[in-house]
Amino acid sequence: MPQILLKNALVKRLGELGYQRPSHLKTPSGAWTLKSTLLNGNADVEIKDNNSFEVTMTDHLFAECLYTDFYYGYERILKQNNCLPILLKANDTPTAWSLVTAYYSAFFAAIEIGKILGRFNTYLEQSHCSQIQGYSKNSFQGKLETGNYLGAARLDTHQGYMMIRFKSSGERPHKMAWKNLSDMFPNSERKNVFSAARQQQIKRFKEIISNDSKSRWPTPSEVRNQWNYTNANYYGSLGEEYADVFAKQALSKNGCYSWAANKRLSPNEKNIVTSIAFVNTVLLDVIDNIKPKMIG
Repeated sequence: MPQILLKNALVKRLGELGYQRPSHLKTPSGAWTLKSTLLNGNADVEIKDNNSFEVTMTDHLFAECLYTDFYYGYERILKQNNCLPILLKANDTPTAWSLVTAYYSAFFAAIEIGKILGRFNTYLEQSHCSQIQGYSKNSFQGKLETGNYLGAARLDTHQGYMMIRFKSSGERPHKMAWKNLSDMFPNSERKNVFSAARQQQIKRFKEIISNDSKSRWPTPSEVRNQWNYTNANYYGSLGEEYADVFAKQALSKNGCYSWAANKRLSPNEKNIVTSIAFVNTVLLDVIDNIKPKMIG
């Protein structure tokens, strides 16, 4: 099962970080998210060039950022999923809305998992760049450019500092989130530990989230683009036809895992839509399992 591999990777990462829930943060504040910390000058910043900068903070401050980001991230994931049964049961609501809701739940979960594993993607507007440059400890003469930035975190275990190197990326936020998850997805070195069905679920999950051109399955963001932007007729009878399996499986954890264990699945229209339910189920499982360690 893919959720087991991801959960184990997250637990291992938190152990390496020595993460402890910040007991003094009784009520989380948006001022302690990682992005706010970048913008309010609470971390050391060094501008490297027009497209990259490095942030250094104590491991305690980094734990506060992780805690706060996960707290708010979990809240929006939960609210997205709470809408699913309401949308699916409403006779006058197109299933396409449910699909997009499930997608965003999975997307937000992918972002939170990525943060724990050390990948941060954020968009910086001109005002953000000016603030960050204003706090920089070096006198960089150029101008930090706006755009999507990907941050890679590493811990200096000797000094107890966390360093995050942010670099401008041409990738859009949604594509970047799935690429990060695909790149960081752990390999199962002991395949005999898992049954054939579970191995197939892992293989299917990796195929769906992969940005590899060899994969026959479109990524979740590609599916969202098709349904939300490209094909307006998916909000009508054609969409209802394609999404009938999705509608049955979206609220069934066992149904999603059974679906993914089928070796004969092909990426036809119905299965492509159902893949969103499967990915959301996996990532929600991971988020629910790691929540006690992150925020209690």
